[in-house]
Amino acid sequence: MYELYKPLRNYLRGFNLWSGLGTIYYYMQYLQFKKELPDQLSTQKTRMGVSKIEVGIFEFIVEILAREIILNSQLRAGKSFNTAPLAFK
Repeated sequence: MYELYKPLRNYLRGFNLWSGLGTIYYYMQYLQFKKELPDQLSTQKTRMGVSKIEVGIFEFIVEILAREIILNSQLRAGKSFNTAPLAFK
């Protein structure tokens, strides 16, 4: 199991904690309260109003991502995690 988890952990180590938490906040607002996503976090499907199932964004995945960002990202330095391609990767 550790070998499967290791690439995700190493990937998230390069990102800034606060930008990751901001991204998580916007996705949870989108999923739970149907709030519009900022332009840099939205995709063509989310702009068109496609269901979250077709888009591939689920609450439990965003919660797991939040936990992993808190555990593995950098507190101050690191790349920004506030674009849709990074979040969906």
